[in-house]
Amino acid sequence: MEWLEQNGLLLLMLAVFGYLLLWDRLMARVLGVETITVHDLSNKLGGDDPPLLVDVRTPREFQAGHVKQAISVPLSELGSRREQIVRKNEGRAVAVICQSGNRSVKGSVAFRRAGAKTVYNVAGGLSHWRAQGYSVLK
Repeated sequence: MEWLEQNGLLLLMLAVFGYLLLWDRLMARVLGVETITVHDLSNKLGGDDPPLLVDVRTPREFQAGHVKQAISVPLSELGSRREQIVRKNEGRAVAVICQSGNRSVKGSVAFRRAGAKTVYNVAGGLSHWRAQGYSVLK
């Protein structure tokens, strides 16, 4: 009990940090967002019914290099544009990519909440895409 009294603030800070770190991943799982690899993404983009690939990085990051089929919708703009994007691409799967796979989780959750039926989060993001030898446009 004494330890709790002495370390209560630390425990509270850890709980808040854990919540902030894990909440989006938990919501993604609850909402049915599927995590895919860059290899899966490449296969899907080359298939008969490719997903809409949304890059949620900043415009500057997007201009520095992006997957050829990607459209740029920065995470900061996604809240106001996601429903329009889902309506315009009704029935089409949405794949969300960022630099490392963290921001794309937030974007994936946003697209599921906007009504997209199939949403993929690209694990490892563009960093992993490049590391696996896939090309980017600049």
